[in-house]
Amino acid sequence: MVAHQFIAGRDLCEPSDVHFTVPSTHVEPLEGTSYRGVPIRRHLKAIARARTGRSHPAPPPTPQPAAPASGASQAPDAPAADTDRWKIQQMRRAYDSTGPRRTVVHHQDCWMERGPADLTTEQAVEALRRPGAEPCEACGAGRLQT
Repeated sequence: MVAHQFIAGRDLCEPSDVHFTVPSTHVEPLEGTSYRGVPIRRHLKAIARARTGRSHPAPPPTPQPAAPASGASQAPDAPAADTDRWKIQQMRRAYDSTGPRRTVVHHQDCWMERGPADLTTEQAVEALRRPGAEPCEACGAGRLQT
């Protein structure tokens, strides 16, 4: 199956996953494929949830940081401390596009990117010097360029 994606002003087709449910009477094993890790029975609690309409219990709440004073920015104070960590977001692009790949540098607490924050401040500054790199406007990563 394919999905249409609008990337860099162009409508492109990309491979896409398809998820669906099929009764076991309508499927058969493929030759040469190992099904060793595939469960053959549903978990009893999953069956009970399906029958009763109940869902998984909610995860315990995570402690929220104190809200900043009114009018204060969500971005960390400038300049960046040596203990701050940074992360890079690789932006999607068309498979046949030319030029440098766009990247965005985020602070460790930025809500725009969920990836691991594995860069030091020096590495983040170096990443911003590369072609196609830009700082995140939401978390104030632009202060690294000053």
